Amino acid sequence: MVVEAIGGVSFLVDKRYHLRLVKPLILGGFFLFDWFKTKTIDIDDPYFGRLTSRSDNPSRWSGKLSTRFSSSPISIHLDVGSTGPTEEHRRMIQELLSRLPDLESKIEERLYELWINLVFDESFEQYASIDAPHKMTEIVELGGIALDADNSFSLQYEFKKDSLPEASLFVDIVNWEPLAGCVVD
Repeated sequence: MVVEAIGGVSFLVDKRYHLRLVKPLILGGFFLFDWFKTKTIDIDDPYFGRLTSRSDNPSRWSGKLSTRFSSSPISIHLDVGSTGPTEEHRRMIQELLSRLPDLESKIEERLYELWINLVFDESFEQYASIDAPHKMTEIVELGGIALDADNSFSLQYEFKKDSLPEASLFVDIVNWEPLAGCVVD
């Protein structure tokens, strides 16, 4: 049932008597709810493609990037300032991607450390075959890269199979050295 309130504002009333706004409330040419929304800024970067920044954190840019390390585009997060990435930031990401094969064994060790802690907390007996760091690539793939303001990187790895936990494993790269990261549910 649609109920019209004072001033032509329409609400939809469902069976449980919840109100939902049907016709937006306009005050002075602006939608009332636009005053409370976070604005976004989009730029087209020559290397990263479309990047988006939010008005509440204008130095943080997000987008998608296709790489050979993942079957689908990965998330990219750049904390590089309000003007967007520079040629130096592009070069840093390109260098990281070129160094990943050389860093792979150390990254797998860090991922395995996180995996062991996760397995002990949960019940994943069916994945007991993942008993060495080099086997981590069987169950995870690169899902995202973050370049922080201090020029360090965080790599986000996601599980490939639906039966594995809805969690991400993060490995930090500082001075081209993979460091222990964390698990985020």
